Amino acid sequence: SVPVYLAVCVLGVSGWLPMKVLWIQLPVLERSSPEGDRLPLFFLLLMEVCSVATMAYLLARRCCRPRLSEVPVIYSGLALSLASLVLLGCFWEHSTPIKGQPHSFVLFLASFLAALVASVATVTYIPFAARLLPQYMTAMLLGESLSSLVPHLMFLVQGAGRKPRCLLTMSANDSLAFNPDNFAASQMRSTTLPPDLPLQLRFSVGAYFFIHAGIVGLSAFCFVALRWHRRCQLEYRQPPTRLYHQQNCEPRPNAASPLHQVPQVQLDVPEHSEQRQIAADSAYVKPNSFRVLLTILLWTATILAGPLSSLHSHACYPTGNTSFLMGAIMADAAAVMACLVAARCLTSGRSQVTIVIALTCLGSILLTYFVALITFSTETESHNSPLFGNAGELLVTVAWIAVVGLFSFAKMSIGVESSASSPEAVMWYSCFLRISVVLGALCVLNEVSISRLYKSVQECNNE
Repeated sequence: SVPVYLAVCVLGVSGWLPMKVLWIQLPVLERSSPEGDRLPLFFLLLMEVCSVATMAYLLARRCCRPRLSEVPVIYSGLALSLASLVLLGCFWEHSTPIKGQPHSFVLFLASFLAALVASVATVTYIPFAARLLPQYMTAMLLGESLSSLVPHLMFLVQGAGRKPRCLLTMSANDSLAFNPDNFAASQMRSTTLPPDLPLQLRFSVGAYFFIHAGIVGLSAFCFVALRWHRRCQLEYRQPPTRLYHQQNCEPRPNAASPLHQVPQVQLDVPEHSEQRQIAADSAYVKPNSFRVLLTILLWTATILAGPLSSLHSHACYPTGNTSFLMGAIMADAAAVMACLVAARCLTSGRSQVTIVIALTCLGSILLTYFVALITFSTETESHNSPLFGNAGELLVTVAWIAVVGLFSFAKMSIGVESSASSPEAVMWYSCFLRISVVLGALCVLNEVSISRLYKSVQECNNE
């Protein structure tokens, strides 16, 4: 059903949207925050702290599985997402004095709520999609990809990614007389960007956050429809009241579920059980093959979660913000296209394991080329290196998009395999996705704050 597919896709956007919005708005938030360029470090620390909530949820699910459902957690996550975006829209530049020093307390509070939702979304949204028919797992993963593409497009429309306007300022010691011998050097020395120069945005940062709050509200409406609308209820593989009560032979007739109001749904029909068993046997993946898929998932998702973005940022250092922003948007579009191709072409089965391995190997080879290209260009420190000029932009962009597209397709394929196998496989898939996000954040934390491999670009300083 196309409406149900769209509803699941819109729901998938909301789980990761608030955190993606915060990361994309970092260039603007750093200019007004008292923490300045330390803001990404605090965001990474909040993400790591919120990972404890994921572990607590998984432990509670393990101990209380017959009584624990992800539906109330998703409702709570949607409410927290909406609250965080509204807080950001109202108080994104508000600072609170703490011990005589200004701090972005409200910004950190909203970031904590967003990180909490993102940490739990992986282990709740995907198991909920597993309740539906297998094709809706691709819709959920497509929504996850759109949660990065949509904020990037809005960021581009907002105009925050444009090159800042630099002003020529002269110090008191500079001569006002024109000297053709030292004019160029004087101009390079005195071209600066005052810190209080405002960005010329097409709409405000608060409006940016409120727009995405509206998207979260639409996602909440879609989730309510998926739970209660009569047409959506027909797309469930099993009635939600029996998902965690499969050990009982008899369904609960008095369970408070909207599915009991639908006469078309047959709860206990032997023919349907036999058909499900035949479908499960045909989509069965051997345990060793599934372990290989989980290992591939850990590798691809970890690279996508952190190090690959840092490598792309470093590769775009010679070409500037424009190539970085366009490359990021095109990579998000490539991830969405990979999900669409996977939704159209993938069929669960043993043959998909070989395809996933082949795509991962190809993506890893391109990643190696990407790293080698960056390393060579950094060591040469010459404008003749591959990263400079139009050819350099093309090389970086093509390699970046290819790696993101191949790894996204592999991740989608593993999700389809897990969804077609069993609820336990889906939970393992969700857990490994969350672990990969934590590992990716730790890699970025090491690169930026500990090893200090990267530095901020001074847009208007030509010294």
